Amino acid sequence: MATYNDVISAIIKKQMSIIGSNMALKSVKDIAGLTVAQDGTATGGDAAKLTAVVASYEKIAGTVALMLMKGAIAPYANDSGIVLPANLK
Repeated sequence: MATYNDVISAIIKKQMSIIGSNMALKSVKDIAGLTVAQDGTATGGDAAKLTAVVASYEKIAGTVALMLMKGAIAPYANDSGIVLPANLK
């Protein structure tokens, strides 16, 4: 079963490959309670932090970011343990 950390990490790593590590990490560094390693691995994730990560990247790149995030989380999309933000469904 996937965890929120898995989903958030997948999103961050995808963004790192598109907008670069520095910008991708900087965009989520101020989300309270979320810790992100230099390789994009997240800890401390939950539904609220997932929503905050999505909003952060959506603010930067809009619908393009949403499309990329949907692709990144595709392996987790049907996991019943994860509640996705409405804009990622």
